[in-house]
Amino acid sequence: MSETSSDPPEKPSECPTEGNEDVYRATSDDVQPSHFDIENMKILFVQDNTNFDPPDEGKKLDDAMQTVEIPQDFDHILQIPDGEDKKRTENGKLIKTKPLLFLTFDLQNTFALPKAYIGHYYYKQKLSCYNLTGYCSLNNTVYNAIRHEYICGRARTHIANAIVKILKAVICDNLNLKKVILWSDSCVPQNRNSIFPFAMQNFLNSEDSGNLELIEHKYSEPGHGNLQGIDCAHSCIERFIKHLEIWSPLTLIRILIHMPTTWRKKFKVMQMQLSNYMDYQKSSSLLNYQVLPYSKVKRIVYDKNSIMNIKFSESFEGNLKKIKVIPKKNTRRDRITTENTMLTVNRLTDLNIGLTEEKKKAITEMLLRMPEIEREFYHAILSKPAKKKEMKKRKIMHPKIEKFSYFPFHFVFLIRAAMDLN
Repeated sequence: MSETSSDPPEKPSECPTEGNEDVYRATSDDVQPSHFDIENMKILFVQDNTNFDPPDEGKKLDDAMQTVEIPQDFDHILQIPDGEDKKRTENGKLIKTKPLLFLTFDLQNTFALPKAYIGHYYYKQKLSCYNLTGYCSLNNTVYNAIRHEYICGRARTHIANAIVKILKAVICDNLNLKKVILWSDSCVPQNRNSIFPFAMQNFLNSEDSGNLELIEHKYSEPGHGNLQGIDCAHSCIERFIKHLEIWSPLTLIRILIHMPTTWRKKFKVMQMQLSNYMDYQKSSSLLNYQVLPYSKVKRIVYDKNSIMNIKFSESFEGNLKKIKVIPKKNTRRDRITTENTMLTVNRLTDLNIGLTEEKKKAITEMLLRMPEIEREFYHAILSKPAKKKEMKKRKIMHPKIEKFSYFPFHFVFLIRAAMDLN
């Protein structure tokens, strides 16, 4: 027989926290929401060591909340891209200036299509579909640049072209925009390379930029990124398509267009075409972007008035350093004629369009279980020739050197063979 305690149960404390009786009374059931006036707000904020200025008669409660002062120890929260530029005055009060446009972008997880609850599809190779998402804080809009592997992949040039496509859409929605602040992660292959700065300079120098004069790109700290808006958009998309069957990229585009508006975000979908891809990599290789420390840089500023100059900083609050991008020319005469003009960019022709033979075979086997409407897309891409395999070029070696390269200490024989050749 189990023992039971005869002691009476302890009476729960009337106040959940010691020393905050007034706060507990203000939030108890005795205070109805209709009676939650300014006096009760003063109890909540003043007793909690937070300054609160009651509004004048006739003002709304929202106006009173804007006068709350944030301590200076929490200045780091002002860097969160919430759509407004906040600064402090000499007496420490927080003020709001003209709203800015923050554009955070990131590459979403790859969609493996077709996505269906069919066991036969589980071990088959699928078509990869990529979505580069950008979240604009000014109009609370999510821009999606959709492309699939039949056209291109996730290379540096492909991502830069998708960002330019999103920037053009943002400019069309905000014609009087003067400055854009970009936020991205610190991924070196995607964002920290010489192709991305050249793409931003070329976009500012084109007519598509409109009234835009300044682009400031900030790289968030790894593990402490300010990409909450873009992560929320990715979560909304993944939650919405969790139990849906997606057969092709066209189905994915239709789903994203009809995203629910109850999530307080607008979704705009753009399909990347072959005409949208420019060869930024070839043109950027002709300029000396090597002077920019990509592994350490935290902020880069591009100015339309001085298009060949780049300002960068290795910290968010540090002074900006200015460098000039000079073309790589052998003679001084050629350098003088082109150092103040932007290089022209041609369309990207070597996209290596197509699918591999293994993937074409797997998609052909899955066509029997697809709806007839969705098969037309796959019939169009399967009718084209297969994708060329990228073979690694083998270095051609001298016969005397090549026969010694299979020994354990082949470097010794390589030196001796080189001496014999001389």
